[in-house]
Amino acid sequence: MLDRARREFPNSDSVRVFRAMTLNDAQRPDEAVAELLTVVTGHAEVTDLGRWAVGLRGLAQWLADGRPE
Repeated sequence: MLDRARREFPNSDSVRVFRAMTLNDAQRPDEAVAELLTVVTGHAEVTDLGRWAVGLRGLAQWLADGRPE
């Protein structure tokens, strides 16, 4: 259901956060952290994360891709 909601509302932070919590409950912590990092870095300009956003986005992608070598 949350995957469908994400497709229908791709810019919804709420959907992404709840999806991340569900992924974590499903024993998929890397995907959960990747989802949360994506949400957080989407707002990096209004936090003190601005200078770290590119690296955090890279980490999110690496986790989402299954930690490739």
